[in-house]
This record gives sequence, structure tokens and C-alpha cells, in this order.
Amino acid sequence: MSNRHVMLVGLLAGAGLLAGCRLGTGVRERLAGKEAPDFTLKSLDGASVRLSSFRGKPVMLAYWAVG
Repeated sequence: MSNRHVMLVGLLAGAGLLAGCRLGTGVRERLAGKEAPDFTLKSLDGASVRLSSFRGKPVMLAYWAVG
């Protein structure tokens, strides 16, 4: 990859981060202090896990959208 391509990718990534931070500000203000909606997911071993089962504990949710 040439320096020009690296710089272009860096600029696009930075613009995306800046736009995401700007758009996320209003969402944070509207949702701060509110309870997250409950949902159920399958764990890696196939068991069902509900968000509400972690009430009062810190939770980090990471997901990838594929489409």
C-alpha cells in the first residue's frame, strides 16, 4: 500500500470516528440513566443468556454486523 493510500484510509477512519462521536452525543444524553431493554442471546456453548441475569454487574457487549 502506498503512502497516499495509507493517508486516505487514515483520513476516512478519522472522519468516521468524528461523525460517530458527534452522532452518539445525543443518544447518550437521551439514554443516560435508563435501563437497557432485556434480550436473550446464545453463548458460545449454546446456552441462552439474558441481559437481565447480569443486573447490577458491569456488562460489555461487543458485536459485529455482517451483511
